[in-house]
Amino acid sequence: MTGKTRAARFLELGPDGWTTYPPGTAYRFPFYLTVEGGQTVAVAATLSGVAGRGANPDEAVDAIRRAAAALIRERKQAGLRIPWTEPTPPPPGGLTRWVLVRLTDPA
Repeated sequence: MTGKTRAARFLELGPDGWTTYPPGTAYRFPFYLTVEGGQTVAVAATLSGVAGRGANPDEAVDAIRRAAAALIRERKQAGLRIPWTEPTPPPPGGLTRWVLVRLTDPA
């Protein structure tokens, strides 16, 4: 992934089948999971300053999803571009994962 983005339609498989998200309503990006001080930390690889933490990986992923959604909504509402960056190197021992951030209900 580069620092540039383009409008894309995302599909997500859920318990009721496939869900479609129109361009501009969902964003997918990589993040790194690590453990610090007994907590799981999720840090966005391509969205500077976006992170989350929790007692376990699921909580950390939920936290980073909320933080990214808040930043993206704020930037879009202000008419500003989303500040995607080139991926940062993963931390030692970090796991790379991807997250889908939904801004609206599916179409």
